Amino acid sequence: MAEVKKERPDFAVDYVKGDWDRTTYTDNVHIDNLMDCVVGLGAEVWAIKKRNMVLEKLLEEKQPGLNAKVEAYVPSEETKVAWAKERDDWIGRVFAVLARVPQNTSGANPSAKVPPISRS
Repeated sequence: MAEVKKERPDFAVDYVKGDWDRTTYTDNVHIDNLMDCVVGLGAEVWAIKKRNMVLEKLLEEKQPGLNAKVEAYVPSEETKVAWAKERDDWIGRVFAVLARVPQNTSGANPSAKVPPISRS
């Protein structure tokens, strides 16, 4: 790790944790949790996208024309199958919870304003 020069002026402040774990967007805790999930995924996607742009820029500087090669790349059938499996696994891990059938659980949850499931 690089050594920080002490004579350099420093304008940074200590990290201040926000109150994000108790953020309320709506009157439904489940929708709020989904919003937190979507915001978190958006932040993760942007971080990956930004890193990818940096990598592409550095690679293009080392190998001019590389972006064109990436755009023109056609994966083999074997690679397509492997990538499809990776994609499907990822979708299952991340989004499977959205397909769950709601179940009436025992006990009261005062923070949830979800009516009980009708058993008729």
